[in-house]
Amino acid sequence: MMKSIKKITLAILALGFISIAQVFAAKAPTAVATFAGEAVEDEGVGTMTLTFYSDKTFVVHINVEGEIDLGEDLGTMQMKMDADYMAGTYKGDPKKDGKVTLTITKYSSEEYSEETSYKILGAMIAGEPIELTSEDMPLVELPKKDWEKEDLIIKDDAIDFEEIVLTRVVQEGK
Repeated sequence: MMKSIKKITLAILALGFISIAQVFAAKAPTAVATFAGEAVEDEGVGTMTLTFYSDKTFVVHINVEGEIDLGEDLGTMQMKMDADYMAGTYKGDPKKDGKVTLTITKYSSEEYSEETSYKILGAMIAGEPIELTSEDMPLVELPKKDWEKEDLIIKDDAIDFEEIVLTRVVQEGK
């Protein structure tokens, strides 16, 4: 009798864990609109992507390759940056033309960790290209007083964002 109770209890617990996992999986935000365009930065040329999610958050991702100037004594080095640049929340409907207001609450950290600093230094000494990712430059929560609001206008499936024209990316299944 005791073994049966333990088996029933374990079965109920297992079902409970499966149900909890299903709830969390069902609530994961999905992309509702994505815009991309060519980014020309001081560091080089690449792509900027702005993705809006179902939970009213957004992320700006940059993927840039180019040459950076290390100063008169050090010369230049090749760099690739593939990282989230900023994030926050939004109001409005990015699925159609109209106004969307971003509240920027996170920026990519400009202060590198000791590990990332050594990674950059090692590449400089070896004369090799460096690749920086979101792991090297994590998004950092800004103090609420430093949050920035930016109004964007979506018109004809395009946004002018930070002087870059981003066009709507057609998502599969849409």
